[in-house]
Amino acid sequence: MDTTQSVLFIALATAILSVVLGFAALLSQKIYIDPKTEKPTEIKIPIVGKMKTNYPSLVFVMLGFALIFFIVQQLLSGQPDRWLISGQFFIDETRLDMGWSDTNINVHPCDMDATINHDTGVFTISVGIKKGVSFEDRIEVIGYSDSYGSAAIIPKEEFRKRKNNQDNLIKILTDKTREYKPVKLVKMPGGE
Repeated sequence: MDTTQSVLFIALATAILSVVLGFAALLSQKIYIDPKTEKPTEIKIPIVGKMKTNYPSLVFVMLGFALIFFIVQQLLSGQPDRWLISGQFFIDETRLDMGWSDTNINVHPCDMDATINHDTGVFTISVGIKKGVSFEDRIEVIGYSDSYGSAAIIPKEEFRKRKNNQDNLIKILTDKTREYKPVKLVKMPGGE
């Protein structure tokens, strides 16, 4: 069990305790008197109506149930699927060793680990994606740009082309991996 799950189970135990203690306090039926009006505290609850009750107990019960609902939803969604994406950027056959930089590779959205081999331009991306969601649905663009030029891969477009048996950049496609064919950088005007 990882740290996240441990924290969720501890929070779940706390939420259950909150509900149990809140119900116990409600069953004791201690009614609080408002010091200003000297009448029992009255609260209005949507759908249920007005109640003269121990409102701190109700707060414990409601917050406990809300927390339980949230935690169970998190636990049932499980850990995200780990995807591994790879490919290569290149300039041309005569300039393979150009000093590629990790800071120049970008993935949108960018909450993942992306690295590029500084000698060969081979990139790898490791990303956790919610179960049932594909890489192409999650990632919009994989790109590289520097002073020489730039290149981009649009995963959804390449996947669509592959499904339609059109020329595409996908070299290997499995359930949790994609390997793209080498992509040549387009030289920028004035690029080195």
